[in-house]
Amino acid sequence: MDSATPTKIASIDQSLVGRKLRVAGRMVSFGENVMLVVDGDMGVLVDIRLCTGNSAEWGRERKGVVMVIGYLERVQTPLPIPPVPPYAAIPAVDRCLVLDALLVTATADLDLAEWNGGIDALEAYKIQ
Repeated sequence: MDSATPTKIASIDQSLVGRKLRVAGRMVSFGENVMLVVDGDMGVLVDIRLCTGNSAEWGRERKGVVMVIGYLERVQTPLPIPPVPPYAAIPAVDRCLVLDALLVTATADLDLAEWNGGIDALEAYKIQ
């Protein structure tokens, strides 16, 4: 079994397609099969059709922090962004890069700044 690479949402790009990623952010909105997870001014669309995890746990609290594990895929037809509440700004999102979720979990106690700082430290360590 391959492990998921901890990844900042801001770092998601074409070069990561096909890789298993672990991302964290705030769930801002969700539709029937897709949710929008953001960190700062960047977001990623998450396909939740095949995921495990208790959707009653993470699906009821908008702006709650979630961790998602899944494979990044490129889709031919851009996905629509689920309706965003009026109080939330729409982040920059590549609607053709979609995280195909295997697992979504609510992580209310996760500090996103520490998460991103840890990933930065890990990347700096790999470069050395």
